[in-house]
Amino acid sequence: MTKKEPLHGKFHALLLGASCQAFAFFGEQVIVGYVVFRLTESSTWVGVSLALYFAPMFAFGLASGAIADWAASRRTLICQTEFSVAAVIAVFALYTHWVGLTLLPLLLLSSRSGTGMAMHHTLRGAIAFDLAGPQKIMAGLGQLNLGVRIGQLIGAAAAGLAAQAGGFSVAFAVIAMAHFVSALFYRGLPATQAVHAVKAHLGRNLRRFVHEVRTNNALILLVALTAAVEVLGFSFVTALPVLASSRFDVGPDGLGTLHSARAIGGILAALAFATALRLQPRMSFYIYTIGCFGATLGILSAAPNFWSAFTILVVIAGVAIAADVLSQSMVQLSVADEFRGRAMGAWVFAIGAAPLGHLELGFMIDLIGVKAALLVNGTALLCLAAVARSKLKNFSTTQTTPTHKNTR
Repeated sequence: MTKKEPLHGKFHALLLGASCQAFAFFGEQVIVGYVVFRLTESSTWVGVSLALYFAPMFAFGLASGAIADWAASRRTLICQTEFSVAAVIAVFALYTHWVGLTLLPLLLLSSRSGTGMAMHHTLRGAIAFDLAGPQKIMAGLGQLNLGVRIGQLIGAAAAGLAAQAGGFSVAFAVIAMAHFVSALFYRGLPATQAVHAVKAHLGRNLRRFVHEVRTNNALILLVALTAAVEVLGFSFVTALPVLASSRFDVGPDGLGTLHSARAIGGILAALAFATALRLQPRMSFYIYTIGCFGATLGILSAAPNFWSAFTILVVIAGVAIAADVLSQSMVQLSVADEFRGRAMGAWVFAIGAAPLGHLELGFMIDLIGVKAALLVNGTALLCLAAVARSKLKNFSTTQTTPTHKNTR
């Protein structure tokens, strides 16, 4: 790699693979969320199904980071991850065609897909930093998120339409194929590895990073804030099936359209980070983003009709992408190169708190209704931003790395 090489030249295989993986993952969320709500007529169970996607991130997040730093080739490992998920969902498509859909197999599928996603997210983030370097990480993550949201836009709509036209087995077959194509694109990646590859025993790698987490205050703060935003903010997805079915009276295609709104907002935000914005990742931006997240959730709670909710979801998705880009950038910049994969593992561990949010919001929706539940979470995010601003208003990533000299 040379500094003169354009970022998109390094990123094309990663972007295409990430787009196809997002097509599959968000398409699966649409179908599983809709079917679970239809089977149970309970937002609590929708929350459970989404929680099972994210629980493996909490359970295996730190371990996935140690594996990413220990593996001989991150490219090989991310390909194997996608091929394995594709095989599982293909088998599930056949099961659905022959047996039909019941709750327990759907929940087991969610858990298995979540395990693959935990490893995928860690590897993808580490590879992105390897290709972009510290100076271009914000633009690189912006481009990567652009690819993800394009895949999300197409996948959410396509999965809903496939289910409407050909049934749920066809929709799952399409999702499996997208994972397979993602693996093929990832085969075009360079054989990236940590700049300072650590070939110690895997357990020793993990213990070293646990020590780093305990002594790196900046990393602790970032992981804690990221986990809180995941619980209170990103869990809004749990409310979409009940909004679509109960408030707006639309089917899986309508739910897919709402998920597509998330993709549109993500695309706009990712474009801004990849092209127009030249920001350095700072805590002040992150705290402001958290406050905006809370405010937009409050607005969504009062959406009177389908298209107003669609518009608000575009804005929410843009704010969510900003939170993702800022948190990932700051987490990776807060550690030395040898911990790059494990830093992404810590970030994945933080977003592994999502099951708590999905369970909480699903339970709250059943208890007090979708409007009040979204308002509660939005208010909590606003309070979190206010507290963080008062205590950390001078905190920035320039203060997170005083002892970690980057050697790229």
